Amino acid sequence: MARLRGGLKVPDSYHGSSVLGPSLKRAQLLAKEHDKCRTTLVVLSDFLLFDTEPILLELAAFPGDVHAVVLGSAVPMGLKVEPIRVTAIKRGDPPGAVARAVFASLLTHRVHAD
Repeated sequence: MARLRGGLKVPDSYHGSSVLGPSLKRAQLLAKEHDKCRTTLVVLSDFLLFDTEPILLELAAFPGDVHAVVLGSAVPMGLKVEPIRVTAIKRGDPPGAVARAVFASLLTHRVHAD
């Protein structure tokens, strides 16, 4: 049971949890530190989040492009706002669907990417 409980706790770093706030704050800090660069934030999540604040409004206000890759669940209404670009990945989508979504974000600011 102790091993099972250890696997169910929220990680100290929040990596892999349903709390977006700490990771978003880190991404905002990185964007601010590199304010001369064009920034693209890609969030891969089911967006069934436990954040207590209006985190999707903060996501929309990110200083750069935002690409929400929604994994396996319905797209939340809060993501259906400009400037957030949304890609929904459903069970049964062809292999490589996530990779194609991430790759598209990598090309966002690439000259002659089309």
